[in-house]
Amino acid sequence: MISMRAKAALVLVVLTLAIGLQAGPARSSDVIGNWKAEISFGSGPVRSLRFELRSSGKGVFLPPLGPEPNQILPTDPGSAQWSQSDGQSFRISGPVQFPLGNIAIERGTLILEGKLKGGNTITGKASFFPADQNPATAGAKPSKAGTFKATRITG
Repeated sequence: MISMRAKAALVLVVLTLAIGLQAGPARSSDVIGNWKAEISFGSGPVRSLRFELRSSGKGVFLPPLGPEPNQILPTDPGSAQWSQSDGQSFRISGPVQFPLGNIAIERGTLILEGKLKGGNTITGKASFFPADQNPATAGAKPSKAGTFKATRITG
């Protein structure tokens, strides 16, 4: 039989684990799913795109739902990556292209760095690096910088 001390110790351990799990930081699985982002690069138009975050740091940038004149299009579906630097901070990056007028496009790498808020919103800064520039290179500067707000797509 289990003594009263052993039972009390077991209850204490279970309660400690339960409280610790609820108070802990968000897990990466909390952001897995589909998101719609609105991106503002200063005085330019608000740009839209969707992204899907998958397990193991993989993701996909997708075109927005419906016809939107200021959309951001993926250049290589399936090639976005994401990482979690702490319980709430995320970095999402991948190749995209912006329409320039009616016939031209601008290709490059989009980086979204933000924080998860309330489980259904990520807000932060957006940076776009042209295709001829590697964002990982020391001294790399984005050609466009601004903010973004992403909202989870449900249903």
